[in-house]
Amino acid sequence: MKKIVISFLGALLLIGCNNTPQGMAERSVKKHLKKSVQAYEPISFGSVESVDFTKDSVYILAKDSLDKSLAELKKTSDQFKLASHQKAAKRNKTLIENLEAFYSNKKYKIQHKYKANTSEGKNEEVNKDFYLTGEFVVVE
Repeated sequence: MKKIVISFLGALLLIGCNNTPQGMAERSVKKHLKKSVQAYEPISFGSVESVDFTKDSVYILAKDSLDKSLAELKKTSDQFKLASHQKAAKRNKTLIENLEAFYSNKKYKIQHKYKANTSEGKNEEVNKDFYLTGEFVVVE
């Protein structure tokens, strides 16, 4: 009886430890890759991270450039400068919208290194970032 109780508590401890965000993210990535890749062999996982695109350097640069272009549009009446600032503002606005759309349902990111077969049949090592929803489902 004592062995059964100890075994049960050990199993409960192992199950409880795997319900961390790290464990859920790793299981989700493994499940996703087993469905989509032939001869999948995991090597290592990075730490699961929260995704905040407002801290992405490309997003910050595009936002700052957009603000600068819009401010310059108010200052000048020179048609060539206006056209240049309008073009830059449009490009940066599109970039911001694309980044917001890309990150729209991505809440977590985890890096994973694994071995998989290529379409030519070679077994190659891959190092890839995977994005996950708030429910830890891999997002393509």
